[in-house]
Amino acid sequence: MSNEKWLAAQFEADKTDAAVANLIIAHLKTWESLDVKEGKEDDILERFVKLAKGQMIADPEPDAKWLSGAVQTPGVGQTVRVPPDKFTGHRGQALNGRVGKVVAVRYGDVIFNTTDDLEYIEGIRLRPHELEIKIG
Repeated sequence: MSNEKWLAAQFEADKTDAAVANLIIAHLKTWESLDVKEGKEDDILERFVKLAKGQMIADPEPDAKWLSGAVQTPGVGQTVRVPPDKFTGHRGQALNGRVGKVVAVRYGDVIFNTTDDLEYIEGIRLRPHELEIKIG
């Protein structure tokens, strides 16, 4: 590592948990071993952070207009999607950006089946505020 003393001081000042600090050090060692072209660091890190969180880096429908389900509850037959950055981790990788048709609204939950080009999922059940409604 280029400056272990500096890193240790940063972790101490931030009260970083030792397990977290060790994982960060492992990532930094890998980062330093890569041939990263100057000027590309921000681009790489921005995408890495999103992907590591299970968030999308590209919108499959960049021209579509979406309304938050918190504003209006989606109804049966409407096209909905999970916002590209709604969830993190495995749930985010499975659901973020998924598009589908509402098949039911039960006890305040919206139930939809996917209609996008990814693996079909039937009966996804989410709260209205966790979805967006396609408009226009």
